[in-house]
Amino acid sequence: MEIVRRPAVVRHEQEPDRHLRDQRRLREREQVPHDVPGSAAAVCGETGQRRPESDGEHGQRERPVEVFDRYAPVMVEEGKPAPDFRLETDEGETVSLADFKGRPLVLYFYPKDDTPGCTTQACGIRDSYGELQARGAAILGVSADDVESHRKFREKYSLPFPLLSDPDRRLIDAYGLWQEKKYMGKTYMGIVRSTVIVDENGNVKKFLPNVKPDQHVDLLLANL
Repeated sequence: MEIVRRPAVVRHEQEPDRHLRDQRRLREREQVPHDVPGSAAAVCGETGQRRPESDGEHGQRERPVEVFDRYAPVMVEEGKPAPDFRLETDEGETVSLADFKGRPLVLYFYPKDDTPGCTTQACGIRDSYGELQARGAAILGVSADDVESHRKFREKYSLPFPLLSDPDRRLIDAYGLWQEKKYMGKTYMGIVRSTVIVDENGNVKKFLPNVKPDQHVDLLLANL
């Protein structure tokens, strides 16, 4: 009996639409940690993170989500007027820099509500709030989270100070704190955990970049 050998059938997976593939790749690259507890530069991302062009698959240039030349770090000059702002608090009240004239103001910028490092930092301020108030300082936390997120975070940990919502990152950008970061080979944009102390006259008294959450209060007490 003659045996007929049939050629093997090789099934080729159809290549997905290039646009969909690129979108999937961008989503995968955006899977970055929201916080790194205790890190000197703990940062976290958000939807729509900005990222520079880089070589993608097949040598194609990926289209950036948004051009971010405007996010180049800004040098904060101590002794110079602090950038003005009008932002909404977790209670829905709009406040400005002028509202705090005549007393020291602490603006502490943090990556994201209810993440480990940010919680450690906020609770540290809460536990030393009496000492900070004795120095005459007003405290405002600032992040890009919305008002509702701030409200839940503040209630959950009984934080005695307001949290400012800066979703458009106007104040964050004014201090140059939205910067490109790298973690485990991934590049993404995020807020550099930093603090600005504004004096009674509205000038930057002290700029404290890359603060560690568990050392933040000691830095505040040493500089107020």
